[in-house]
Order: sequence, then C-alpha cells, then structure tokens
Amino acid sequence: MNCDLARRRAGVLFAACALLCSMRTGAQQADPPSAESAPLVQAHFHHIGINTTDSYAAIAFYAAKFRARKEKFAGVEDAIWTGSSWLFFHEVDKAPGSEPISGIWHIGWGATDVSATYRQELASGTKFTAALHDISALAGAEPDSGTVISAFIDGPDHAMIEISTSANNEFDHVHLLSADPVKAGAWYARCFGFKVRSQQEQRTDHDMHVAPAAFVTADHVNITISPQQYIKDRQPDLWSGRAEFAPSAGRVIDHLGFSVPNVDEAIKSLQADGVRVLSAPRNLKRGVVRFALIEGPDHVSIEVIEDHSPAPSALSE
Repeated sequence: MNCDLARRRAGVLFAACALLCSMRTGAQQADPPSAESAPLVQAHFHHIGINTTDSYAAIAFYAAKFRARKEKFAGVEDAIWTGSSWLFFHEVDKAPGSEPISGIWHIGWGATDVSATYRQELASGTKFTAALHDISALAGAEPDSGTVISAFIDGPDHAMIEISTSANNEFDHVHLLSADPVKAGAWYARCFGFKVRSQQEQRTDHDMHVAPAAFVTADHVNITISPQQYIKDRQPDLWSGRAEFAPSAGRVIDHLGFSVPNVDEAIKSLQADGVRVLSAPRNLKRGVVRFALIEGPDHVSIEVIEDHSPAPSALSE
C-alpha cells in the first residue's frame, strides 16, 4: 500500500492492530453509556512496562527503529519517550517469557507506508517474525481487502512489535487477548473512562476467531482486545492443555500504565469496586511520582501512576 493510498483510506480505516479508533467500519458501534456512566477513575494512557536483560541495548533499539527518543523519566530513570507515551524498562537476570500466553499480546507503531517501512527495516537488518500480511478482517474491515496490512518485528527479548497501516508513524496501539473481550472492554471503560466499541457477534477469518472483540480508545493509544480463541486457533500447540492466561507480570511486556490525578484516591475507588490491588501506592523521588499496581481482566498488570514530573518536549519531525 503506497502512502497516498494510505492517506486516502485514513478516513475509513478501522484497525484492530493499526488501531485508529476514530476510524470504524459499520460492523462496530459505540457501546451505549450505562445508567451509571461516570468512571471510577478518570485516567490517561501513560506508559508500557517492559522487562529486558539489557536495558541499554533495548533503549537504543527502540530509539533507532521507531519515532522515539531516549529521555530521563522524572530525572532518575532512562526510558523511551514516544509520542505522548513512555516505555519503561526493568532489567532482569534471565530472559522474560515472550510467547503469547498472557493477556498482553503485542505493542505497535503506525506506518503511512507499511511496505516501504518493511523494506527499509529489512535492509537495515531488522528481524521480523511475520512478513507483510493482510489483517483487514482482524481489524474489522472486509477480509483480504488490503485496508490494513502489517508485519511483526522481533524486538529485544523477543517482544512482539507490530508496524501497521496508519495515518502517521506514531506509537499507536496495544493488542490484548481476552477470554471475554466485550466484558474486558467494558471494564476499561467503567474503571478508567476510556471510550469503547465492541463487536459482540462471533466472526471468523480463515478458520480463526477474530470476534467477539472490543476496541478501546485511551487518548492517543488504541487498545484492541481480541478473543482468546484467536491465539488458540493460530498457535494450538502453545495453548495445548492451558486453560487460562498467564499473568503479564514478569513477561517481556509486563504491564500497562495509566495516569490519574491522585493515586491514593484511585486505588481506594478501584478496590471498593472489587479490583485486585497487587501493590499499595508508593513514592518515587519524594512523591514527584506515586504509583501502585492492580490486576485487570485476564491477569493483565496495570500500573496506576500519579506523575508530577515535566513531560519531555515533542519529538521533532
């Protein structure tokens, strides 16, 4: 798909992996507000937490390969600033698990010309686990229509990183898996105030289950939630004998991070609603940053963070 064609389609693109949630096909409808539509907490997308055996090399990789820049978070921690999001890195002694057996499947950047980006990355020595392929059906569009194409980069510690059709080249999505995508999407809307659209009917493509599904808009980042059965159809041997998701904590893509105005009040509200708290609020840099961990649907770890540190300057074109 050339750049001009990508731009012409930008107004109608709906991507479960390209994830421009403002661009939807008729199959997806905005979920109606509930009688109690006020969220428990008003949150914003903040970061992705990544485990790595070599944080220096991982940071260099993301800074070189994507629209991203190395920055010092809160003045104390080397991290990646990409768009309006952070990537945080926790160095571990042994390789973290990377197989798609947790509720976090992969993260991704958009590309206005995926084919050209793919060729450029191949030429530079970037390793791919999946070559260019059409994911239009997974994105909710007409199957094999060329509306959305993507490829998967083999990132540091085998993190799955997707590049997919988009109107820009920004960090733009997280792809989750769920035993109940529609219910999981509703959870993110109720707890954090994110907008959600869902496909409640079952749908298959090439004998793989691509729906029910949910599509959550968290500011500039789109969170697609696909059915657990999709990955079981795709990699049956990996899921043989496995009944549920492994916790995301400790795996290469460890957690999602959402910012809130007051982390103590947020945790109190979430806990009162039955959300499991994994760690109580604590401080970084004398309270400039305060954070806690909770467990979301499908054992996905979520860091709830109160961040008073200055944001870096915008990335240059």
